[in-house]
Amino acid sequence: LSTCADYDVAVHTPLSPRKDRLSSPCLRDDCRLVNDFFPVSRHNAAVISASDGAWKKGVRPGMPLAEAKGMADSDARGTFQSTASGTVEFREWNPEDDRRCLQELAETVRPFAPIIGLDTIAVPDSLLMDVTGCGPLFGGESSLAEQLLLRMKQQKLECRIAISDSVAAAWAFAHPFGHYLTDVSCRSSVTGRQKDRPSNHTDWNVPVIVIPPTQCQQWLANLPVEAARIPPADIDLLRQLGLRRIQQLLQLPLADLPARLSEHAVQRIAAIADNDDEVIENIPEPRPIQAQWTGEFPTTNTDEVLQVLEFLMVDIGRQLQLRLLAARQLTCELKHETGGSSELSVEVLKPTQSMEPFTELLSLKLERSEICLNITAVTIRAITGPLPIPRQRDLFSHEQQTEPAEELAALVSRLQAKLGHDCILTPQVTSSPVPEDSVRLTPFLDKRLMTDRDIERQLSQLVTPDAEDLHPQLPRHRPLRLLAEPYRLDVAWSHPEWQRFCWKGRTYSVTHVQGPERIQSQWWQEPSVHRDYYRIGTDNGATFWLYQDLTDQTWYLHGAFD
Repeated sequence: LSTCADYDVAVHTPLSPRKDRLSSPCLRDDCRLVNDFFPVSRHNAAVISASDGAWKKGVRPGMPLAEAKGMADSDARGTFQSTASGTVEFREWNPEDDRRCLQELAETVRPFAPIIGLDTIAVPDSLLMDVTGCGPLFGGESSLAEQLLLRMKQQKLECRIAISDSVAAAWAFAHPFGHYLTDVSCRSSVTGRQKDRPSNHTDWNVPVIVIPPTQCQQWLANLPVEAARIPPADIDLLRQLGLRRIQQLLQLPLADLPARLSEHAVQRIAAIADNDDEVIENIPEPRPIQAQWTGEFPTTNTDEVLQVLEFLMVDIGRQLQLRLLAARQLTCELKHETGGSSELSVEVLKPTQSMEPFTELLSLKLERSEICLNITAVTIRAITGPLPIPRQRDLFSHEQQTEPAEELAALVSRLQAKLGHDCILTPQVTSSPVPEDSVRLTPFLDKRLMTDRDIERQLSQLVTPDAEDLHPQLPRHRPLRLLAEPYRLDVAWSHPEWQRFCWKGRTYSVTHVQGPERIQSQWWQEPSVHRDYYRIGTDNGATFWLYQDLTDQTWYLHGAFD
């Protein structure tokens, strides 16, 4: 973003470094990046940015401040011929004010997106906006971008807007030549304005770019590597290797990059390759969506508490509709008559404006919570998210009224409220040949590590699995039931044929045997496993899975075939 100023301005680093700025990691990163771009600023005050008018007077980013002032004064005295008029105003760079202005600007554009975050790079000049599902509210994503551009012009700001299905691609097209501090080579030596691009790159310098879904890689191919948000030192190394375009960058094997590039650069390349989803950290709203209740007399039972919560949630739902937002989590603070307080928090997998799911979840939460019911005040706060994309429903078909993924999301939300997040697990097939390690249980959905797009993708995958998921590559002739721990048999066989064994107080006679099937663990795993498995039929028609441990020749019952 750049201000349309009526006077000439040049921004320079402080005359003397301020130690208080080094207390913040973000500000330390800002200073480090400026020093990397302009090495002279490490020891002296230096210009880091100049308006077009200052550029015409000979002021350039990277100049020592004294030299830049001398250049501007010489131009003012007429020593050098220049078409620019007026004097250059030199201002000290204040990264705290820059970040504060961006956060204030976020509130100006809040109607366009429910989630707005500050750019995560050092010396940020951008806002990241999650406009998922917001396009139809403005007549499409192109119309949304045009209205946003108009809002910026009303604020006397110039900007470039890029909409894509990944943060990395959107940032790349908003900064086609990298960070704005490095845009020196792309400006005219006379006017300071952007040079004309080659004919095949004219679409880089337009104010609005909307990249169709799933086409990021194709569009990004010809952009310079600077657009990938890679640190300056890594950019220099890539250029020494002859890598100048993102297309060349994406052809490199990701596994080999850590040996050559910094960890930060590898992360940026993974993001531009769409192998790493980025989460936008929302800037807190100055006016959060919340509702409060204070009673003259305390509540006495669960029904009264629920009645108060339902009353407040009606107000929450009304605020969500007015601000075109959806709620993903409600946090309830309950103040007790004795002066203490309790907190209840419920969340849904898919953001919604309806308060019915939250009412049900809070009811389940109250059932399993041991809190004081003598409540004198309640405050509900909503953590918001984008509106879900509307889906056309069928009027007469009951099957079309509900989406399987929506039903699964509602079920998981209820189970999480009743049992807790860590109690809902899903099995995953592993590559281990050891039977007890071939499947592991993992959390069904970990919202702390997943984006909304990840959750949507996983829900859809579970309700409409691929053919590979329906028929995983598991070894054949495996029992459906494995014992939690292999049961050691008190026998001394050399072979199980025509033998007997006891299990759960009953004796079984072996009638037929299939095997052995040797199963061994990988050589690097400890403890090592070396077993011979047998499929054994008994006189009563049951079929068991037994194995002999080859290290000590002991026998174990491991499973049963149904």
